[in-house]
Amino acid sequence: MVAHLSVQVLVFMFRYFFYNGTNSKNKDTAMQCYKILLLSVLCGVLFGCVSVPQAPMPVNNPVQTWALQQPKLAQITHWKVSGLVGVVLNQQAQSANVIWQQKTDDHYTIEFYGPLGLGATYLQGKPGQVTLTTHEGKKYSAANAQQLMNQALGWSLPIEGLVYWIRGLPVAYVPYQSTFNQYGTLASLTQQGWRIQYLSEQVVNGTILPTKIRLKNKDLQVTIVIHQWQL
Repeated sequence: MVAHLSVQVLVFMFRYFFYNGTNSKNKDTAMQCYKILLLSVLCGVLFGCVSVPQAPMPVNNPVQTWALQQPKLAQITHWKVSGLVGVVLNQQAQSANVIWQQKTDDHYTIEFYGPLGLGATYLQGKPGQVTLTTHEGKKYSAANAQQLMNQALGWSLPIEGLVYWIRGLPVAYVPYQSTFNQYGTLASLTQQGWRIQYLSEQVVNGTILPTKIRLKNKDLQVTIVIHQWQL
């Protein structure tokens, strides 16, 4: 509707300035305005097609809704998120931009940009091998992400657990305790020595997904703010 009205306005302005212009200079100006407006309309059409995230709606029975939501979350095996990660370690707080692309349940690429004492850092994982590349080009490899990050950075994120937790899921086949929010998704989760709190959510392609998560264990606090989900 907006694009249709924009096209109508564009055509009207072009006809008015072009045909009512008294000299070639006015007509040249009209043509320049027409090109700018055309570009604006095209951008609006292209980017207007991107779905806008929606806030979830409260439900009457959160536990029952969770029973329906959990299988949908488990089916999301290919996704990409971009946002921020903040880490508090030894009473010192640092943050960085993060882009996480999950290709399957066990293939991923995570890119960190910014402070965190890292510079640009790339973490690539596949079954049995994880590789970390620093901004200086140094490469480290290990059997799992936690071991690798401890070796290279002196601290680590629970990547294997986060593959599930970032979607609002408990790690499969591992004991846990949980509570639910008014939307029928996880409000908190305790698993593998971590306490996970889900502080905000949004609806993406009909599925409620987290947009702010806080994780704590005895040594580390991690906050993840997700600006965009791509499924």
